Amino acid sequence: MIRLAQQREIDWRAIYAGRSREYMPFLDEVVSVAPDRVTVARNEHANAPLHYERFSPPPVVDGIPFELQLARSKLLFSVPANRSALDVMLDQDPTTAYSCQQGYCGTCKVKVLAGQVDHRGRAVMGDDEMLVCVSRAKATDWSSTLD
Repeated sequence: MIRLAQQREIDWRAIYAGRSREYMPFLDEVVSVAPDRVTVARNEHANAPLHYERFSPPPVVDGIPFELQLARSKLLFSVPANRSALDVMLDQDPTTAYSCQQGYCGTCKVKVLAGQVDHRGRAVMGDDEMLVCVSRAKATDWSSTLD
């Protein structure tokens, strides 16, 4: 999110707090984006108020049912009009990789081997890629094969 905000020239500021630097993953990466906009805090701020945000997936709007096949496992899924492909995939395999379910992080990005995608995410995707957390098929008779 920090990289995207920086690229879009959005005014942002981050405070990254932790017990010690050894328990702060990606600290160097976060600070390197814009050192003047990131404040690193440790134990001396342990009683400071904390602001956090929770992310949840957007509702499926104007969804159409479609079938999705995974290339490696050959599993075939029916994705109903009111659920995301990721939700259906998680029913079968709870270890399916994802993060925000908002369509901009890219963790759940897969390669599409067949079919056309209705790109609903905010991340830039090629025609042969899909964010299974938010994207869908373009037609009801569409069958997607994902790698």
